[in-house]
Parts: sequence; structure tokens; C-alpha cells
Amino acid sequence: MATIEIRLNRKKLIILMRISLTLFCGIIYYQYCKDLFDTSETYTYMFFIFVLFFIGWNVWVIRKLVINAPVLTLSESEIKLLVKNKIVAFAWKEITNWNIGDEGEDGTYLNVYAGKNKQKINVSSLDKRPEEIEKLIRAYMNASEK
Repeated sequence: MATIEIRLNRKKLIILMRISLTLFCGIIYYQYCKDLFDTSETYTYMFFIFVLFFIGWNVWVIRKLVINAPVLTLSESEIKLLVKNKIVAFAWKEITNWNIGDEGEDGTYLNVYAGKNKQKINVSSLDKRPEEIEKLIRAYMNASEK
């Protein structure tokens, strides 16, 4: 079996970036062109807090788009997860349990248990759907047992 790399869905990231850019332009329009918030300093402070949030959010999105690192890598011998910008690898024989499930409103997560070690990644924003990822993991685990 070949190595499969599953990455973040670039289309979703670009859509999120466009929405935040639209919100940012709208707030700048109201702040400077319409002069609606001249009466209170609170709005000015809120504007600067929003600008800092916007910059942080877009730096995160742009970094994810530029780096484009695989979040989940499946090979014949191991599974690699990108957790907090660090790759965590498990041999298929080390894995005692795994599941893909919803965690409330946060999305769908892949939980991998290897002994006392547990790793969790969000799979709802990846290129492949959670059902496809589940089928691939089952296929690779069955192939490694042979």
C-alpha cells in the first residue's frame, strides 16, 4: 500500500479568510468613513482589539496555507499525526484503540490510543471526509496485521 497524506482543506481556509477580510473591511469602513464611532473611546479600543484578533487569525490561516503540511499520514508501518505543529508517529502494532467521533460543536475528532498515550486531531476540516479516513485506517490496520 502506498503512503497517503491527508492535508487541511484549502478551500475552507480560503473561505474563512475571505469572510474575515470582509468583516475587517466593513469595520474599517464604519470606523473611518462613516464617523459613527467618534463619540466614544470604547469603540476605538474595540476596533484595535479586533485588528489584533484579525491579524492573529490571518497569520494562522496564511501559515497553514503556505506550509501545507500533512495533518495525517498513513503508511504500511505507521500512522503520523500533526499535533500542535509536531509530528507524532505510532506503529500500527502500538495502537490499542482508535475512534472517530463528534465532540459536540467542536467538530469530528480522531482519537488514537497507544498504551497510556492518547492523541487527538480534528478531522472535520481535512481533504477527506471522516468516513473516508475511517475506511483508510481500517484498511491500513488490516494490512499491517498480515
